[in-house]
Amino acid sequence: MKHILAVAALLLLAVTGTSGLRCIACRPNNKIGGVTFPADLEDLIRRFPRCSQLNPKDPGLDYEMHCRSGLNSCVKIRDEFGNELRTCFPGSSTGCSKMPKKGQVLCKCRGDYCNSAVTSTPALISLFLPLVAALLRLH
Repeated sequence: MKHILAVAALLLLAVTGTSGLRCIACRPNNKIGGVTFPADLEDLIRRFPRCSQLNPKDPGLDYEMHCRSGLNSCVKIRDEFGNELRTCFPGSSTGCSKMPKKGQVLCKCRGDYCNSAVTSTPALISLFLPLVAALLRLH
């Protein structure tokens, strides 16, 4: 009987579209210009501690966000003043890009807690790939 209930619960979760993704979530010290979220997600983000208090090596459960259906990636947004926002985000693309506002970088990834790193690996790779290519041409 226990097995039947467990299978029924898993089927119910699958049918309702609940996402199993977990992201690090924290709010910025100051509002990041030009960044807006739906009101319900904005309210949820306010419940999390500030990113400036985050220890990336040991984020703890206070920073864990279970992504709801439709939010299938994690995001980290940082502005030129060091304000940072981390949360669940819609969309399936990954990687880092500069946003229209000066100095803002948005990094999206897919995988549990993938937005917990201090520095994004795609950003570092994009900086070093041209250097490596130039060095290879010299030899």
